[in-house]
Amino acid sequence: MNQGNHSAGDYSFDLEMLRKATANDPERLSTLLKALVGSVEESLNDIRESLAQRDQQLLGQSVHRLKGTLAMSGAANMAEHCCRCLDLIKQSGEWNEVEQISQELDETLRNSLADLHR
Repeated sequence: MNQGNHSAGDYSFDLEMLRKATANDPERLSTLLKALVGSVEESLNDIRESLAQRDQQLLGQSVHRLKGTLAMSGAANMAEHCCRCLDLIKQSGEWNEVEQISQELDETLRNSLADLHR
C-alpha cells in the first residue's frame, strides 16, 4: 500500500490521503475502506459482465464510475488507466484492446485491494 508517495508507475491507493480524509480516525477509515472496496468490486463485476455481453453503454458507465472512485481515493494512475479504457470504448469496435486493458485494470485493482487488507 502506498503511503502517499506516488511514483509514475504506482498503481496503489493513497492510504495517507485516506487517513487525512477520515481525520486519522481508525473507525472512519475502516468504514471508508469497506465502502471503497465494495464500490471497486461492484464496478469490476459490472465491467466483466458488460464485456461478456459486449454492452458498450454499460461498459462505459461502469468504467466511468470506477474512474471516479479511483480518483477520489488517490489512485490517480489507475484512474488514468480507466481513461485509456474509456477512449477505446468511444472508438467502438476495439473490443480486443478494451478487453486487454480491462483485464489489466482488473488484475491491478485486485492486487491493490489485497494490499488494503494487509
